[in-house]
Amino acid sequence: MSAILYMTPSGKVPLQGGKPVFISWLEYSNCCCDGCLEGCLKTAYNEHTEVLGQPVVACPSYSEIRTWMEGYCTKFIDHVNGPLNVSEDAFLYFTLETWREAANISGTWDYGDEAKGFAALKWLPYLRYVADARSLFPGSILGTTSWHAQDITELATPYHVIYGTTDLAFGTGSYVLTDIQMDERISNPWGSDDCIQMGKRGDTFRIHQGAIVLRDATNSEGTRTYSLDITFNDTPSIAEIYGARLERGRNYFDATVSFSASEVQTQTSLYLSPALFSYCWFDFFPVLKPPFTECT
Repeated sequence: MSAILYMTPSGKVPLQGGKPVFISWLEYSNCCCDGCLEGCLKTAYNEHTEVLGQPVVACPSYSEIRTWMEGYCTKFIDHVNGPLNVSEDAFLYFTLETWREAANISGTWDYGDEAKGFAALKWLPYLRYVADARSLFPGSILGTTSWHAQDITELATPYHVIYGTTDLAFGTGSYVLTDIQMDERISNPWGSDDCIQMGKRGDTFRIHQGAIVLRDATNSEGTRTYSLDITFNDTPSIAEIYGARLERGRNYFDATVSFSASEVQTQTSLYLSPALFSYCWFDFFPVLKPPFTECT
């Protein structure tokens, strides 16, 4: 016998085009029992687990992948209703219910639902997962950016371009920094010097989005203007920015922020005084779209 009538774990016989679904014995043994899954579903499962920093599972079972998707779907951005929340100040993540809706999965698991479930898990917050994604898809994801940082007033006081704990440039004037890896890091909170600072916000409730801080705490007095532009080197099909906003600031004026699919541009003027601490903080929202294997 070359094919068998498929029956779901809930005892249903699914229909396609009004006719019962028949599958091969190989498909049955690989995809419908709690034996070791092979082929496309196994690949899709391990890609999704690895990009979250989880270990490869050599022999995942049918029930394991169902349990995993129901437990970890909330790590993925809701690309249907999002990617940002209503206030546009944070990513909108799937709930179990909204993921099921996006995947068109009912309350019980039917034939083909596993493939639909993985297909709905498309997007992730860029800064948190780009390092693992770049390792998983080295030929498809660069995970780097170019920066153009400028102290427009070009006063004598130096500034730093800081990401993580690494000082990338010193001095006044304009700097173009290329191929900067955008891995998950928490930016150096505040240095002792003036700085243009780019990195992830340290607040736990916002930790997976981007941030740009234009800051000055010089002993001089007056007004100073900074700008910082960031360009993502991946195409928008891999990395796309969906928002940028002024989050907070102190002793600033003329703060502007704009964005496109691959670039964020910020600029502000800060009023400086030995007694004042001045800064502007911008949030931006880059989405990672790994090229996951599709099984549908």
